[in-house]
Amino acid sequence: MFGRIDGELRATELVIGEGGEIEGNILAEEVIVSGRVKGTIRAAYVRLQGGVVEGDIFHRTLAIDENSLLEGMSRRMENSIQRAAEPASELSSGAAANEAHEKSVQSPPLIPSAVPSTNGASPGH
Repeated sequence: MFGRIDGELRATELVIGEGGEIEGNILAEEVIVSGRVKGTIRAAYVRLQGGVVEGDIFHRTLAIDENSLLEGMSRRMENSIQRAAEPASELSSGAAANEAHEKSVQSPPLIPSAVPSTNGASPGH
């Protein structure tokens, strides 16, 4: 996917290429992000490859490379996809209702690392 989508997206396998943008929630078996996502991702396998996610990721397996950015929380869940597919009537019960409320809380921005450089030289010099 190299364009822009506003709204919920359901897929088996989803690849968001460089320049691709999704604003909305994603439900899929496998998601690879090289573009930008603003919303919640629920998938068994999520890989960030130079991508940006502003939102939460519920996953069984998550891989984030050094050129990617996640502004939100990640939570490992064995049935991350099945959990999202539960009927709304089940969300009104105690713990599920609390979980739904927690998802609407905005996460604070990430703070860059305060680790000083080794010698002040730029990489590759």
